[in-house]
Amino acid sequence: MTFDNKRRTLLSNVKALSFSLRSKANAGFIWSRVRYTRTLLLLSQRECVPMDARADLLQGTLDLLILKTLALGPLHGWGISKRISQLSSEVLRVGQGSLYPALYRLEDRGWIEAEWGISPEGRKAKFYTLTAEGRRQLGAETETWRVFSLAVNHVLRAT
Repeated sequence: MTFDNKRRTLLSNVKALSFSLRSKANAGFIWSRVRYTRTLLLLSQRECVPMDARADLLQGTLDLLILKTLALGPLHGWGISKRISQLSSEVLRVGQGSLYPALYRLEDRGWIEAEWGISPEGRKAKFYTLTAEGRRQLGAETETWRVFSLAVNHVLRAT
């Protein structure tokens, strides 16, 4: 099945829910957010899923979590990972192999800035802060996530 066919199928399924995503946001985002469904389902079934699968954060979700974490204040890489884990009640764990590529990607996009400093442990570390563009992106991503999660909830509540 081609990308366009998959997208058309998904959009028609969403319309069948009598939920107008177009009034909330551009419906084009839906296909890019389908990959999040796996993460949502894994998190809701966490006792039944091995840790490897539960910790599988997808790129867009991780970007959103990092942006939100940095909106709370500047942090170094390990601090971002720890804060995400703490704020999620230890459900979400972001490994270095996922975290640092995401940080570099966000920095390249101009959504975060990095500056060298000394961590509370006394080590040299790169501290990341959210830029004005990053704050705008956080708002857009948060709204997109809310609309997407609402749509998924509609599907899960269907009888």
